[in-house]
Amino acid sequence: MKKANEILSSINPLKLTKKISRQKELVGKAPGSLIYTGEVVDVPVELSVIRYSETHYDSFILKNATDAHEEKGVDHISWINVDGIHDVDIIKTIGKDFDLHSLLLEDILNIEQRPKIEVYGDNLVVFFKMMYLRDNKLDIEPISLVLGPNYLISFQEKKGDIFDNVRARIKNTNGRIRKRGSDYLLFALMDAVVDNYFVVMEDIADKLELLEDKLFEDTDNKLLYELQQYRKQIVNMRRSVYPLREVVNKLNRAEFGVISEDTERFFRDLYDHTIQIIETIETFKETVSSLKDVFMTGVSNKMNEIMKVLTLIATIFIPVTFVAGVYGMNFEDMPELSWEYGYEATWGLMLLMGGAMLVYFKKKKWL
Repeated sequence: MKKANEILSSINPLKLTKKISRQKELVGKAPGSLIYTGEVVDVPVELSVIRYSETHYDSFILKNATDAHEEKGVDHISWINVDGIHDVDIIKTIGKDFDLHSLLLEDILNIEQRPKIEVYGDNLVVFFKMMYLRDNKLDIEPISLVLGPNYLISFQEKKGDIFDNVRARIKNTNGRIRKRGSDYLLFALMDAVVDNYFVVMEDIADKLELLEDKLFEDTDNKLLYELQQYRKQIVNMRRSVYPLREVVNKLNRAEFGVISEDTERFFRDLYDHTIQIIETIETFKETVSSLKDVFMTGVSNKMNEIMKVLTLIATIFIPVTFVAGVYGMNFEDMPELSWEYGYEATWGLMLLMGGAMLVYFKKKKWL
């Protein structure tokens, strides 16, 4: 087993990326008020389009948000990706061109929106969370997918995602995704997000295993802080993933006309993955709780060891103190006080009693 200091140096706990929320700005506002509740950044919003069919592929960047409405009339499947939702005017423009309800746009701009599924006219809208690791920090980012008859619009809070493999599959002429509709693209994106949950889970599992080894070697207060950090991560992950189960379950039951029966089978598989993720999170929750109990038990055992040593020391000095107390009394008729070797004999008696008790403790394996 690794030494305590080696294990401690190898543990680098995940940290949650701090998010600035302006949720209070929605208080008292009329329903459908378009207010971005995240941190305002001076970064341009990027709109990219991937247009494809079984025999066609095209990818380009939109210079103006007003150009996105042309994707409604094409004969191909269009994936419109919006990197950045902090520019309310752009979101409003897209919403107008695609007949998106103001309540839907309000939810898209709300970074605290819980996972859910809604139907607005011809559009099916899915809200959920995307989790990934950045510089050993757990980043939980909201993502909204608007599914139409021949298009899908994805709204992401910031640039950078986990959809590179999906883009590569679309570019590949032999990919299954090229032969299917926009509903399958919805599944592919959600499947990529859920698959990335497993990557995050694996990293947390490895770190919890190292932390468990460390807890059996040391009871440093730093470990309690790390356990608290993992508890916060698991609570946030649980809040993000649990509602997704109901979302995928609704898609699995094919309650929506835009989801074909053929694609329904894939959502059934995605539902199984979601359940597996939830079970893993519950396991993490129990693990952190048990590790905290182990930590507290270790602290208690350490305190008991200290009290044991102090008790043994006090026990050794009890008879010695008794002897010193007896001969410390100033009675005149104490023959030992006038004995020539009384001082040496008293020391010898006290050392003999102390040594005898030490031998007894050793024999009992109390030392």
